[in-house]
Amino acid sequence: MLETLFILLVLCFFMIPRATLAFVLGIWTVYCVFRAAQLWSYQPHPGKLLLKIRAVSALFNLLLSAAMAFALSSMVNILILENGYLFIFNLVFCFFISLRWFDYSQAFYQFAVLKFYNLEVPAVSSSAFVVCEGRKRDYGFGSVYLPIFFDAGFLYIEDNQFIFKGVLGEYCCRSCDLLEIIKRSSDCIRLIPQAGKCPLGSEILDFKFKDQFYPFKSRRDRDRIIDLLTDNAVSQSSASLK
Repeated sequence: MLETLFILLVLCFFMIPRATLAFVLGIWTVYCVFRAAQLWSYQPHPGKLLLKIRAVSALFNLLLSAAMAFALSSMVNILILENGYLFIFNLVFCFFISLRWFDYSQAFYQFAVLKFYNLEVPAVSSSAFVVCEGRKRDYGFGSVYLPIFFDAGFLYIEDNQFIFKGVLGEYCCRSCDLLEIIKRSSDCIRLIPQAGKCPLGSEILDFKFKDQFYPFKSRRDRDRIIDLLTDNAVSQSSASLK
């Protein structure tokens, strides 16, 4: 079914590109607004300011990415080849590359969270500043996971425990409490804990590293945490067999 819809979408882009693009952008906008409204309604009151800080950071990244894309596209258009279609292609391409490869607001985001919430940096050498989004399954939209809370804080491993100290509280778990650990991207980890082990009624947790200007540089911290959790799980399994 999905393959058929994707083929129809591609055909529509070739036959009526403007109408199809407007339709896709409209659907995507409605979906994003719905997700934001649901997250705002579920978010605990002490964490409402976090959503405002995230919105400001996202707008800042969008504006700077657009400015970067326009500057690079204009340079190509002036110095190499003056072509309207090439300019539009470079503009869109550079915008999405800049938006994905650079996090212009990471320093502001961490500063704002530490300032407004008086969050203390843990006294460990290997902590990382992250944001956490908890999700639960919603069967009204095809059994998808929708966000129900958003948090920010520090993530680290201590005493064979996965510890996240955030604005909304502290979350600790061991590798034996996790059903699955997924690498979503170079700067994002998804944890699927056992039933009842997730905070605030969520079912899965997405942790995104926010302490690097280049998000892909967080891959080392991501792999280190996953390796420690995996090693702990192996050692615990071996101990239970003895």
